[in-house]
Amino acid sequence: EVLCKAQGAVFIEAVSDRYTVNDFEKVPKTVTQWRKLLSFSVSDVLNGSPPLIVQLTWLTDGGAAIGVGFNHCICDGIGSGEFLNYVSELAS
Repeated sequence: EVLCKAQGAVFIEAVSDRYTVNDFEKVPKTVTQWRKLLSFSVSDVLNGSPPLIVQLTWLTDGGAAIGVGFNHCICDGIGSGEFLNYVSELAS
């Protein structure tokens, strides 16, 4: 059951003064390194944040990183993959 609260989706635009595209070429030993880029934490999602959060972070070299948070009650792995593919088409 999905309890709708008319929260809609949240889009956040951020700027990093630390990271470049090269920082994302290697998978970090822990995901906590990348979590620093996010405006919301997992506990925020569990405590009722909007069902979709998209954050675009501009990097110091002009590149961009996209972070997406889905509530799994409304989107499964296949659906989230398709969503990201469509978002990437917008960027190209």
